Amino acid sequence: MAAAVSSAQAPVTVQEGQTVIIQLENAARKALKMPASTRKASSTKTVMTRAQIVDELFDLYKTLEPQFIISPRPSPVFESSISKNNPAKKTQDRLKLLIEKGFVAPVGPLVVGPADGLTTKQFGQALGYFVANVGILTVISDPEWSPRLQGLDNPG
Repeated sequence: MAAAVSSAQAPVTVQEGQTVIIQLENAARKALKMPASTRKASSTKTVMTRAQIVDELFDLYKTLEPQFIISPRPSPVFESSISKNNPAKKTQDRLKLLIEKGFVAPVGPLVVGPADGLTTKQFGQALGYFVANVGILTVISDPEWSPRLQGLDNPG
């Protein structure tokens, strides 16, 4: 008898991945005072490939990019890692941009993972990495509540 696969180790399906990304997009749109998306998730229950995940994240990046109020610091891009497991030029180009802008981990499973899809846990980590950078680029901290922004001459 085969061992059961835990939900954290199960591969993400197209339906699951798109559902979560659409929910994430709508939450970001609401927070950034943008109109809600009218997208609907696919009902496809096949494993969502890394290329499909990259396409979804790239589209989300492009949707939210006009709301970025600061420019990200460039992150290192390891092109050999990208090309080794992502043969499609379109996917490579999109990964390079997303990595450089800080939205995808340079050596995370989305880039270098051996499987064509991601587990639920890996998918969640990739989205967390993406969302953290959306927050960084869309919010300017208030110096009143951020001591490091108050300056050295301000005692407190």
